[in-house]
Amino acid sequence: MSSLNNYSATGRLTKNWDVKHGNSGTAYANNTLAIDTSFGKDKSTLFLPLKTFGKSAESLEKYTRKGSSLAIESRLQQENWEKKDGTKQSRVVAVVTRSVFLDSKEERTQGEGDIPEEEIPF
Repeated sequence: MSSLNNYSATGRLTKNWDVKHGNSGTAYANNTLAIDTSFGKDKSTLFLPLKTFGKSAESLEKYTRKGSSLAIESRLQQENWEKKDGTKQSRVVAVVTRSVFLDSKEERTQGEGDIPEEEIPF
């Protein structure tokens, strides 16, 4: 039996992307998506850790910033690690496979003038 691992969400970025490059030269970046949830009168915010790689990481750094509205399609991945004191830790991260900017071009502009549509790779 095959598995299905797709997760979609919309929200706002909690910080600017900080793109780094691995040993192979591939770009990668982490961020957090704040997703407003409401069930009846109860309102809360879910903070979902995000990861992205390659051209997606570079484009998201260039065209989005803290507070930007973003829709993502992703696959969920569990990360496990052990702290120095031996305590085991775990978290679920959304690895972004596709993203859509929800802000207008003017809202995405970061002091560099308008962003030509052909430069946006997705």
